[in-house]
Amino acid sequence: MATSNPQPRPNRTFYIDVPVIKGISLTFRPKNTQNADRNASKVKVASLQPLQTSKSVNQLINRKRGRDDDEKNAKDAPQKRRQLQQVEKKPIQKLKADTAVPPKASNVITKDAPVKKPIVKKAPQPLWTRVGVDFTRQEVEDRIMLREFTLRFNSCLGIKRNILEKLEDFGTFDDVVAKAILLSMIETIKADSPSDERRLLNEFVGKVRGRGMSFYDILCHLQQLRHKTGLNIPNLVNDLKVEPHTINADALIPVMLGLIDDLLQTRAVRSELDKFKTEMADVRKGYYAAVKEEKERWAGIRVPMMEEKKKGGPSYDAEKWKKKFEAAKAKHDANEHAIKFDYVKNQAAIAPRYTPLVDKEGRTYYIHTPSTRKPPAKSSRDEFMKWTWFVAVWGKLPEDAKRIDIPSDVKKDEEGWWGFGEAAECELLAKWIQFKAEEAEETERAASSKNSSDDDSSELTEEEEDGDEDGDARVADSKRLVAALLDFADVLRYADDTLGK
Repeated sequence: MATSNPQPRPNRTFYIDVPVIKGISLTFRPKNTQNADRNASKVKVASLQPLQTSKSVNQLINRKRGRDDDEKNAKDAPQKRRQLQQVEKKPIQKLKADTAVPPKASNVITKDAPVKKPIVKKAPQPLWTRVGVDFTRQEVEDRIMLREFTLRFNSCLGIKRNILEKLEDFGTFDDVVAKAILLSMIETIKADSPSDERRLLNEFVGKVRGRGMSFYDILCHLQQLRHKTGLNIPNLVNDLKVEPHTINADALIPVMLGLIDDLLQTRAVRSELDKFKTEMADVRKGYYAAVKEEKERWAGIRVPMMEEKKKGGPSYDAEKWKKKFEAAKAKHDANEHAIKFDYVKNQAAIAPRYTPLVDKEGRTYYIHTPSTRKPPAKSSRDEFMKWTWFVAVWGKLPEDAKRIDIPSDVKKDEEGWWGFGEAAECELLAKWIQFKAEEAEETERAASSKNSSDDDSSELTEEEEDGDEDGDARVADSKRLVAALLDFADVLRYADDTLGK
C-alpha cells in the first residue's frame, strides 16, 4: 500500500558500462526509484558527452567503496570486540529419562586422592586432685559462708584480725573464735533491737563474758532467746538432748548463720551494702589507674634496654643484658600481680554477697576471698590444708578428665572435693570451662537450626523461649566463673611472688 505523502529519496547516479562508442554518454538521475514508472516522463536526459573508459570508472568506484568500508569498520570495531569477549552460551541439552547423571569431579573419590579429615578441637586438661576431708559438704559450706560474711562486714562487727585469720583453719573451730564472733553479732543486732529485746540481749552478753559458760549453757540461753525475741535462731532442742560435755564450739555455727539474716536488716550492714553502688566505680578506677602507671613505668625501662640490645657494640654483653632484663621483667610481673591481688580483695570487701558458682554439669566452685594472712608455705598449699588458698570444687569427676590425682581406695564416679591450688592449673580449669560452654552452645545452635528447618512455623513456643533464656543464663554464669578463676590465678601468683622474696 502506498503512503499518502511518500518521502523522496536522494538523487542517485548510475554508471552503465557499455561498449565504447565515441561521442555518446547517457546519465539518469531519478529522484525516486520507487515511483520511476509513474514519473517516467519527468526523467531528464543529459546532453551527450564522450564516455570514459571502463577501467578508470571502476577504479573510482573501488576507491570510494574502500573508504566507506574503512569508516564502517572503524565504527563497528568496539562492538565487535565486546562481542568477542562474551562467552558463548551453549544450549542446555535435556537428558533422556534413561540417561544417568554423571557425578561431579569434586565428589569423585579415588584411591590416590587424600581424604581431608575435619579438625577436632581438644579440650584443655587441668589436674583434678582429690581433697580428703573429715567433714560433710554441709559442714564445709557452713564454714565457708561464716568466714566470707565476717570478712565482708567486719567493719560492722569489729572482730579482731587474729580471730578472722583462725577462720581459715577449717580443721579446727576454736572456742575463743566461736564466742568472739557470736558476741560481735549479738552486739550489732542489739543496736537496732526494741528496748525489751535489747535488755534480754544485754543480759545474755553479760553472762557469757562474766563467767565461763560451757557451750551447753550457751545453747540453753540461746534456746530461751529464740522464744523471747524475734531472732532467727534455729531450734536447738535436738542439740540439747546429748551429753553436755559432748557439745563443742562447732554447735554455734548454725546459730551464727541464722543470725546473719538478722544482721542484714540492721542499719550498719545495710549501709555497708550501699557502698557497693557508690564505691565500686572508685575501686575499678583505682585499679585501672594503677595498671596504667605500672605499664608506663615498665615501658620506661624496657624501651632503653631494647635499644641497647639493638645497638650492640663492643661493650655489649648478651648474657649480662639477659639477666638484667629478666630481673626487671620479673619485678614488673610481681607488681602487676600485687595490683590484681589488691583489686580482688577490695572488690570482695564491698561485694553484696558471696555466692558459689556452678558449671553446666552441676559442679559447684568455691572461690574464696583473699586471705588477710601472709601466704602459707608451698608445702601446705600442695597438701590442700589451707582452704582459702585453693579453688574447692564439689561434684563428680568429668568424663573427659585425663589428668587425675586420686587415692586408690576412692572411686572415680563418686562425688567429692577437688582442689586447684596452682595458678597454671586454675588457668587450665578456666579454659576447660570455656571450651565446654562453647561446645554446648554450638550443639544447641545446631539443634535449634535443625528444628527451625523442620518446623515451618516462625513463632516460638513458651518452652523454646524459656530454653533460650536458660541458655543465655548459662553462658553468663560460665563467663563469671571463668573470670573468677583467672582472678584467683593472679592471687596465687601473688602468693608465689611473696614467698619468693
